[in-house]
Amino acid sequence: MLAAVLILSIIFAIYLVSEPIVGQAVTDEFTVTQTVSSAIAFAATASDVTMSGTLNGLTGGTTLGETSVRVTSNNVSGYNMTIKFSSTTAMKRNGSNDTIANYVYSSDMSSYPTGYDTSLPNAQFGFTINASNTSEVSSVFTHTGGNCGTSNNTTFTVDNCWRGASSTDENAATTLIYSGAPTPASGSTSTVKFRITIPNGPTPAVPSGTYVATATLTALDN
Repeated sequence: MLAAVLILSIIFAIYLVSEPIVGQAVTDEFTVTQTVSSAIAFAATASDVTMSGTLNGLTGGTTLGETSVRVTSNNVSGYNMTIKFSSTTAMKRNGSNDTIANYVYSSDMSSYPTGYDTSLPNAQFGFTINASNTSEVSSVFTHTGGNCGTSNNTTFTVDNCWRGASSTDENAATTLIYSGAPTPASGSTSTVKFRITIPNGPTPAVPSGTYVATATLTALDN
């Protein structure tokens, strides 16, 4: 009996030594990782534009039109949106080679005059941009004094900086929006505005008919 008790005591002592002490805390830290990819979408797409009225091809006039899009992006570096036209003569008369000339064009970050010059002898087709968050408007459409597109972080004024499509490069795109942060959950809305002017007695003449320009908006994560 004594031997049995001694053996049990030895076994119990070994158990106490080998097991953790009751009540002593230990920690084990680890991480959980999930990658979220960037995504961009047109939450609301542009509608076709019908200009505000009929222009008299002899005495001239001005028409306006616009379309809006809403972009959503979760990219931490933001997004940009550009516009390009299907040809270097953006606005053509259906079934012919007759055109309405592009308004003043310059490459991004190149200076051009503010306002819309109506003193030109020929018909002109131009565009500009507005946005729900005007800080996202591309510097192409901001101005310093009387010059547009001069540098970043300058002044934006609605309908003050207009431009046309490139008359030499049909692949040339103009940056409309540049944002450095994700959009709100509801997205950011941009409005592309168009303007056509025909002077009194235009040179060259503007034949009657329907003139159409095909434009493409592209939104990309930065």
